[in-house]
Amino acid sequence: MLAQDDGRRQRAIATVELKGQEIFAIGEWNSIEFSEADVDSIIKSFDLLELAGHIPLKLGHEGPDARDDPETQFALGWVTKLYREGKKLLADFTVPEKVAAWIRDGMLRFVSVELLKDVKADTREIPWVLDAVALLGADQPAVGILKSLSLTMARSTALQCRERVAFSRDNPTTGGHTANMAEPNDDMKALLARLTAAERKADDAEKERDTVRLTAARAEQAEAKLSELQAQTRNEKIAAHRKTLMELFEAPIKAKTILPAVREQFKRVLADVPDDADAAFAVGMLSLQINRLDEAEKYLKRALDLRPQNDQARLYIGQVLEQQKRYREAGQWYAQVSPGEYYFETQTRIGLILAKQGDLAAARKHLQSIQPESDQQRVQLALAEEQLLREAKLHREAFEILNAAERAVPGDKDLLYARALIAEKLNLLDVAERDLREILKKDPKNVNALNALGFTLADRTTRYQEAYELLQQALALKPEDPFILDSFGWVQYRLGNQAEALKHLKRALELRNDAEISAHLGEVLWVTGNRNEAESVWNRALNLTPDSETLLGVINKFREKSKE
Repeated sequence: MLAQDDGRRQRAIATVELKGQEIFAIGEWNSIEFSEADVDSIIKSFDLLELAGHIPLKLGHEGPDARDDPETQFALGWVTKLYREGKKLLADFTVPEKVAAWIRDGMLRFVSVELLKDVKADTREIPWVLDAVALLGADQPAVGILKSLSLTMARSTALQCRERVAFSRDNPTTGGHTANMAEPNDDMKALLARLTAAERKADDAEKERDTVRLTAARAEQAEAKLSELQAQTRNEKIAAHRKTLMELFEAPIKAKTILPAVREQFKRVLADVPDDADAAFAVGMLSLQINRLDEAEKYLKRALDLRPQNDQARLYIGQVLEQQKRYREAGQWYAQVSPGEYYFETQTRIGLILAKQGDLAAARKHLQSIQPESDQQRVQLALAEEQLLREAKLHREAFEILNAAERAVPGDKDLLYARALIAEKLNLLDVAERDLREILKKDPKNVNALNALGFTLADRTTRYQEAYELLQQALALKPEDPFILDSFGWVQYRLGNQAEALKHLKRALELRNDAEISAHLGEVLWVTGNRNEAESVWNRALNLTPDSETLLGVINKFREKSKE
């Protein structure tokens, strides 16, 4: 199936290039000597295996990353080039503008690399291959190049390797380079442990303060000591909070069983330091992450009261209100954002919520009034207007918007992909195929283009074998993607391989409860004689998405046939 259908296309994000970032160096690491030849071999394997754009820049080392689980995980950026200058291994990255701002502000200046050891690729054996670059928080000690080391077994990957190792160097002032090997770490648990230790230290200071008060209440010297300890207690709590705050945003927020506990820690800190804008903002953001929208609004507004210039808080308050369908209020908050980092995004959101309020003409007029400052912003505006028109089923108008944008920014992959999907809805299959093949010409491993072209050929033509080969490539790149599994099951059905079709379609539905996947699975079940099971699949999908045109079309077609 086409992953963009039913509004599932992800909005393009403005990116910048970070060049010449030091990530590794010649020398001794964990008692392993890395020579000039070893570092050069890392660069050679990067080029040989065509890893440019496939090595993520991520937060912390723990858990899956964007390559393993693209539905729930994210990458901060991607490595585009490796090279050496003297003893240093340098990398170029493509990262979103916001991540670049975090790095410039010193929030994520601690770096660590993950290398795959003894990699087997075809008939070759490669000693070291770069697998990821991890950013950690600003409060790590800024000594040497890398300051921590952890060892974990290699995750599931297309490359066979013995193990995956994260390298760092100890502080040279402690004498030597003693290695520090740990079991697989849990960034979030470690974060909570450090906060608990800091709070315990603050509690000890409070006990000492009480002792001073009881034993020397009349002494001037004791009174001075009491004041000192009170200030120390408060400062330690603030320091513990700030350290936690910086480290919290380094760890990917994945497990909702852990996240509420972290949020409660911040709420305790906020109770101790009620005028701390950073703590209020952190609680608001964490509440938004776990969909506690009322609390998110409350704490974000408190953060804004404490720091009125915080336009990022205004952006997120608007998003909270938008999720609650309070569109008029959301627009008012977006309109308060001043020109700067968040201005373009909030102005775009104003256009989208005007459409949600039923005024498509005003929405388009507003989007067209925004002056883009880069090609990336031109693309985002075109995709936003195309989304409004597509959702209103004005496919011809959407097609024309994308045509004009592609003339202004020729060859942009996001525009080509969007135009291909609209062209398919307009039965312009030659245009759809041309645009998707243009993407694949530049990026043969573009999994979205492989899937879209394969599904279109399977669904709209009789070129089933060609579709099968394209979808086989996509499945090899993302074997657990529900949309690709759905497409692959559909082409198997077209080829007459009904058992294989059912296997892949059922797995797709397990991974994502989706109306179109349910429509496809129900059709194959019906055709193979399992009509009761088909009805069950369709009815469950109808309860969730009663207005799905694809689902209703399939159900009506086969129910009518059963009456004949």
